[in-house]
Amino acid sequence: MIRPRKTVEEMPRYDPPLEGRRDKLRLDFNENTQGPSPKALEVLRNATPEMLSTYPEYAKAYDFFARHWGVDVSNILATNGTDEAIRIIFNTFINEGDVVVLPAPSYALFELESVLFGADIQRVYYNDDLSFPVERMVEAARGAKLVVVVNPNNPTGTSVPQDAIARIAGEAELVLVDEAYSEFNKTTALPLLDEMKNIILTRTFSKAFGLAGLRLGFAISSPEIISTLKKVASPYSVNTLALACAIATLKDKDYIARYVDEVIEARANLIEGLKKMGFDVFNSEANFVVCRIGKDAKAYAAALRERGILVRDRSSYPLLKGCIRMGVGTRDQARTLLDALKEIKEEIC
Repeated sequence: MIRPRKTVEEMPRYDPPLEGRRDKLRLDFNENTQGPSPKALEVLRNATPEMLSTYPEYAKAYDFFARHWGVDVSNILATNGTDEAIRIIFNTFINEGDVVVLPAPSYALFELESVLFGADIQRVYYNDDLSFPVERMVEAARGAKLVVVVNPNNPTGTSVPQDAIARIAGEAELVLVDEAYSEFNKTTALPLLDEMKNIILTRTFSKAFGLAGLRLGFAISSPEIISTLKKVASPYSVNTLALACAIATLKDKDYIARYVDEVIEARANLIEGLKKMGFDVFNSEANFVVCRIGKDAKAYAAALRERGILVRDRSSYPLLKGCIRMGVGTRDQARTLLDALKEIKEEIC
């Protein structure tokens, strides 16, 4: 057997589901449950042979996205989903032994990338109520090569105050702020980039914008950092259709606003309904909710799957023993989920 690098041997493998999700209520990966904007679908219907047969040209697309975020084209890098942006950042800046500060629990890819590049991982655990541990994160950031902040955080749904991000950036060499769910808490660290040149934002079109299947993300930072990231990035990892659909989606402001507002209302209804059922529910500012079911969490997740509803058992995560993470779709979908949970609770109890 040909042996891989030592860090590859040591890192766990992430195996995404390859089938079994079609025709179900998919509340397990925090996707847009209504689907993409009709204008994005129109782009696909009108795709030309040239869009498929030639390599992408990025200039006009970069100009559009830069104007959308109010930055210069030198501030952005398009990537094949946020996951690629994260890997490029680690591949560019992290040497073996560098201190990387990670919030816990959080998105598993940060841990995997830290292991892959041999980082010295310093975990800072969320408070028991899943609020962001501001002072402990600021303290841990001192002298760190990279601090990761996820706002709002996955899987807790917790938001991070902007002044906390600024304080962390004042201590660390580099701060990665993942804003995959920022449309749902309507907060962004973009204004901080004017003063703090060591912050990298990552954005995705897989959540609010309904384009997970096309794989499009962005890194947004200072021109110096973006220029360095481009040395590592693949030159053609983002395809023409993904960019065209994303542009059409951002132009469809009413569709996105309606969907985000619908999710926020559904989230409030879901949290209220879960509390009425006697479950311990944590407040969320994302498009998902964490609910402490207890020792029967795995049984609840399995029973929901039997009813065609997919959620994630997060019991293995720090602070989340007995917890299920449920995506928030529309108000009708939230009612469907609550009705199913009531049935399951009666059966199990």
